[in-house]
Amino acid sequence: MTKKTPTTAKLIQLVELEWPRPRPAEEATLLEQGMLAVLQRHLSYEESIGALDALRAGYDDWNELRVTQAQDIASDLGFEPGEGKRAAQDVRTYLQEVFQQTHGLDLEFLREDPLQSSRFVVQLRFLGLATSYYLLSLASGEMPVTTAMVRVLDRFGLMARTSSMRKARVAIEPLVPAEGQLEFAMVLGQVASRWCDSRKPLCWECPLHEKCTVGKRVYRDWQTQQARLAAQRVREQERTRKRRETEERKRQRDLERREREAERRRRGEERRREATKRKLIQEPARRETAKSKAAAGGPKTWPISWAWPKRSIWPWPTTTRTKPGCAGCATGWNGPCARRFPSWRSTAAERPGSRTPRMSLATTLKARGCSINSASWVFAPPAAPPARPVRWSRHTC
Repeated sequence: MTKKTPTTAKLIQLVELEWPRPRPAEEATLLEQGMLAVLQRHLSYEESIGALDALRAGYDDWNELRVTQAQDIASDLGFEPGEGKRAAQDVRTYLQEVFQQTHGLDLEFLREDPLQSSRFVVQLRFLGLATSYYLLSLASGEMPVTTAMVRVLDRFGLMARTSSMRKARVAIEPLVPAEGQLEFAMVLGQVASRWCDSRKPLCWECPLHEKCTVGKRVYRDWQTQQARLAAQRVREQERTRKRRETEERKRQRDLERREREAERRRRGEERRREATKRKLIQEPARRETAKSKAAAGGPKTWPISWAWPKRSIWPWPTTTRTKPGCAGCATGWNGPCARRFPSWRSTAAERPGSRTPRMSLATTLKARGCSINSASWVFAPPAAPPARPVRWSRHTC
């Protein structure tokens, strides 16, 4: 007994085992002891003993039980349909795990080499270190010592870490009373398997972090990290809020723009309908005005469908068309000649600043065979066409 013994006793009181401490069966193999411990997680000790006897009688070997469906196992155990499936599933999972790790269904080798046994039980994830230490204590008759226990006690500052299990046993046994060694081992096994991982310990979830040197440091770092993550979440929520507000404003602007465009189109349609309505109303008056002008003998206008020839002006039109006040062809200043040759629109005298005098449109038309009347410009074709067709050019009127 040392001064650290009260500390270990407090550790045992602070941790509650996930599963109650199992009770062994008489004249049972280590494999059956593990199966009984799994059954005691769901049944009482007496019910577990009865279930184990039923499984022994119902199956020729444990491999047959391993490959049987869980509902069939529950039926063999005497449960009603829909009940006991969890216990049957755990038994099947336990046998499957042992078979995968040992390629067989025998755990008697745990009695032979304690060192190899302590390394093997770490691989039994489903069984857990607490129940595995229980099997090791049944196999060796003494408190099991493993590297996981050494790691936990080293982090608590109760011993120095060592790779020799013999030295570790010498350092651990004085810390624990003889009557509480198994319970102490199971508590450390649960701490090592659930919270005190070798690489990523979950010290903030461990109920012993206040008593652990490493746990205090990891817990402080975890709190700092959580505060940083909380602040980051707040910033991210604020960014998300602002982004949503921006998207909402943009959506609102797009909606208003579409509404304005729709209103603009609607007003345009209304204006077009009003213009069409006014035109229909004014059409009879316009026609009457045109008829009255035609009856008064006014000059004829160029028809809208008439177009000046593009490439050759022959044959000439046979109808003489006049337009009062025009210059050149009866189409006026905006006629084909004037549009095609802007320089004919004015004489040299009418073009101030022009150094090169140019021929007036009237002179040019006369030279090309057009008759010009000063009162009303008359477009008259020549008496006969030229000897060969004339193509459109600068000098062709």
